[in-house]
Amino acid sequence: MMNGTHSRMAEEIARAASAFELRATGHAPESVTVVISDQTLVITLHGALSLAEQALIQSPVGAAQVQAFHQQLIASATGPFRQE
Repeated sequence: MMNGTHSRMAEEIARAASAFELRATGHAPESVTVVISDQTLVITLHGALSLAEQALIQSPVGAAQVQAFHQQLIASATGPFRQE
């Protein structure tokens, strides 16, 4: 269970993630879930695919294209912050 500080931080992160997705793709997600645990942060965008992306993912080739696009988008935006 998140304490008040984590809850407020999660809300701020969710708002920032939604705003980023809108700026980057022109399409805001329907909702955003944020989980903060120890040194792990998980952000899940729900309903984030545009209608065009939803059509593309109906085929394996289109799904791979959409996946590659979003991976590149995230990598370019978070490169300096990622630790592997």
